[in-house]
Amino acid sequence: MLLDISNRQVGDIEIIDVKGRFTNGNNADKLRDEIKKLVSVRRNKIILNLSEVDYIDATGIGVLVSSYTSIYNSGGKLRLSPLKGKVEDLIRFTGLYNIFYVQTDEAAAIRSF
Repeated sequence: MLLDISNRQVGDIEIIDVKGRFTNGNNADKLRDEIKKLVSVRRNKIILNLSEVDYIDATGIGVLVSSYTSIYNSGGKLRLSPLKGKVEDLIRFTGLYNIFYVQTDEAAAIRSF
């Protein structure tokens, strides 16, 4: 399944719903491009809803890291919420869990801004 993304807003917060396998060759760059577009228009409070991502590889991790850097350098903040299964395990294993400010649910992620 190709990576599918859609956006919605809650106040000044962008929520990007991500679905599918977050891997090389599966439209991973589509998410990076979307985040760059949002940052360029100062929409830099972003929550990535990864609840429907069942797998992420090194390419997906790279997109998350480069997105975080882009958002952070623009004065913004990135939150991940929620994570499940192997995706959560990988984010924890790589030591990125606290860098991305993972929240247990969308409401907590919104409040964290």
